Amino acid sequence: MSSEVKQRVAFLTRIRNPKVAPGKEQGAELVSQGMWILLNLYRNVFAKFSMMPFSFDSSERMIHVHRLTSMNRFISKCWSVLGLLHSLICFYLLANMISARKIENDDVLDILRPVACMYLGLIPLALMGMSYTISFCPEVAPLIVNCIPKLEKKIIGKL
Repeated sequence: MSSEVKQRVAFLTRIRNPKVAPGKEQGAELVSQGMWILLNLYRNVFAKFSMMPFSFDSSERMIHVHRLTSMNRFISKCWSVLGLLHSLICFYLLANMISARKIENDDVLDILRPVACMYLGLIPLALMGMSYTISFCPEVAPLIVNCIPKLEKKIIGKL
C-alpha cells in the first residue's frame, strides 16, 4: 500500500478507536467534557448580554442559580409570554394567507410566505418548555444537571 493510503487508514483508526485516559471507561460520560467547555465558552462570550440565572463550574460539572435583578426577571418572563404570543400571531397570519389565496398568482414569494410564517411560528413553540423553566422556575435545571456526575459514577461502577 502507498504511504498516503496508510496515513488515511491510520487516521480513520484513530477516529474509530480514540485513546481513552487510564481509569476512564469509554462511553460512560452522559455529558462530555466538550459540552462543559462549550458552556464555559458561552458564559465567557455572552456574560454581559445573557439573562441566564445560572453560573457554571466546569471543573466540578455543576450549575448554580443566581438571583437576577427584578428588571431582568421581568424581561425574562415577558420573553416567555411573548414567544407564545408571537406564535399565535404567526398562525393567525398563516390561516389568513391560506384562506385568501389566489390561484392565478404563482409568485415565488407568495408560495414561500406561508412556509416562512409556519417556520417562524414553530420556533418559539419548540423553545417554550425550556424558556418557561428558565424564566419561572430556574431552580429545576441545576437539580437535574447536578445529579449527572453522581449518575455517571453509578454507571461506571456497574460497568
